[in-house]
Amino acid sequence: REIKAGSREEAAVVLHDELLKLINSDGFSPSDIVILSPMIYSRSCASLIQERPGMRIAVLDAYSPRGVDNGAIGFAPIENFKGLESSVVWLIDMAAPSMKSPMRASHYVGMTRARALLGMIYVE
Repeated sequence: REIKAGSREEAAVVLHDELLKLINSDGFSPSDIVILSPMIYSRSCASLIQERPGMRIAVLDAYSPRGVDNGAIGFAPIENFKGLESSVVWLIDMAAPSMKSPMRASHYVGMTRARALLGMIYVE
């Protein structure tokens, strides 16, 4: 899935709606989903999402990247998720990938972490 948003706030709304769809309609559990960003959580559009029962976001760290909170959606900076994978990965807070992008390596790492579904939200 590839979605373009007009602002950081719009990206957060789109991400929220996509996460709800994955959990409520597509049959994924929150622990099947990881959000990856080149930014830390507090600067990411994911931090703008209102948490609700059944849809919490747990920040994963470099020491326990899959975390201990199995009932939550994971969030990690891309560099902390190298070598790991998840059923569903959402890449956020990045421009659209291109051959000339300075973020090309981060796009590659993030895009190759998904086993079943990859989603990308770009802010134009």
